[in-house]
Amino acid sequence: MDRQKMNYAEFMEKDILVNIPDMVKELLRKIWIILIVAVLVAAGAAGVRYKSDLKTASLESTQKTQTIASLEESLSDSEISDVKAVLALTASLNQQKEYLSDSIYMQIDGVHEDRVSMQYYIEANDASADIADMYIRFINNGGLTAALRQKGVDIESQYLKELVTATSKTEEKNASADMVVDTVPYRSSLSVFVVHQDEKQCIELADSVTECIRDFHDSLLTTVGEHNLSLLDQYYSQVVDEEVWNKGLFYSNNILTETTRLDTLRASLNGSQTNLLQAYLSDGEDKAEASPAKNVPVRINRKVAVFGAAAGFVIACIILALWYVLRGTINCKKELQGMYNLCVLGEMDGSSGNKHVRRGKKNSDSPEVLLAKCINICRTDGISRVMTVSSDTSAPWMKAFKEGMEEAGIQMEIVPELDSAGSIQKMSQYKQIILTKRLKKDHYRDLEKEVQLCMEQQADILGVVLL
Repeated sequence: MDRQKMNYAEFMEKDILVNIPDMVKELLRKIWIILIVAVLVAAGAAGVRYKSDLKTASLESTQKTQTIASLEESLSDSEISDVKAVLALTASLNQQKEYLSDSIYMQIDGVHEDRVSMQYYIEANDASADIADMYIRFINNGGLTAALRQKGVDIESQYLKELVTATSKTEEKNASADMVVDTVPYRSSLSVFVVHQDEKQCIELADSVTECIRDFHDSLLTTVGEHNLSLLDQYYSQVVDEEVWNKGLFYSNNILTETTRLDTLRASLNGSQTNLLQAYLSDGEDKAEASPAKNVPVRINRKVAVFGAAAGFVIACIILALWYVLRGTINCKKELQGMYNLCVLGEMDGSSGNKHVRRGKKNSDSPEVLLAKCINICRTDGISRVMTVSSDTSAPWMKAFKEGMEEAGIQMEIVPELDSAGSIQKMSQYKQIILTKRLKKDHYRDLEKEVQLCMEQQADILGVVLL
């Protein structure tokens, strides 16, 4: 920076110049503060929301309990019984509607039912009837349903059980004197029927049923004893199933009948009974929603915590950025050059002349370079006396700098501050001033005072050394 172009008259009118890259570096150096603020804000926001949710849940539960109790107190026992009768009929009607809509068995066309029939033959030396009953109980009482679910059949157990049925028939053969003795006196036939909505799904389910029955047979060999299970026949067909037709018709008619009855009962309720019914229904819905996980506690809202962390991060960045701008310290070399047109002679380490002022700072100067610059300026301008202002007069680089200047024939005086009486008196002898300023610590107001003092004493600022 050309020293001769410094306009001290405009010096005091400069606005603060913010160096964005340096400000970003400052924020990165303070990242631990930003993270702490983000965590604290996240914890605070989540805590406030948790407390609010806990209070709301407790209040709602208390209000519902109080509402039902107060409504029951205003009604007689017979009126409460009427309300509970409507409630029971409503629950029954909802269950039937749910069954009709969700049951695969009820979706089957009774006139064209897709069915796979399987005929098994069980042979044993004794207790064949008992063994056949074991297969029947396995198929009809839920054992087969559990095995199919384990194999990946994605149908609810209550509806899957309806799709597979079995019957058995036991035949005992007794040997007579004129007949050849049969080595297998007990035989049973096992008939298994699988139904579904279409042919493909029916055949796939039948194959899974066959595998499960075979696995059950293998397990019985180790517990019951030796017996033979043979699959004699398996075939697909479309049949007319009167039972499916009648069952669907029964549920449809029953729903219509109960709906009419329910409307009549509800119409007979008075206002207080209707309010109690609504309270019962609301309480039942809440319990049904909570039934998969009983006594679920109020949990910390993760979204609120994340939002709080983001808000804390942004708030911390804004505060640190404002602090960077408004604290009024000398932050970087470019600010002095851009705002005040001061010549920056070099950047030095404040404690040792062998290190740069900042770790990783590529543009720092060595003591030799600083000395060479100052000597060259002084010789060019014919300067023989220089006064340096430094708060640390005993720094190693300062001593070396003074010795180098004096060896070059330039008298140099070091003073700790410029606004003392002794320093002002010496300014009349040393018209050239070198200022030293600590980055991030010394303020612009102090620099402006020193520049104003130099203007009053008609002294020229040779340049600034940054520490």
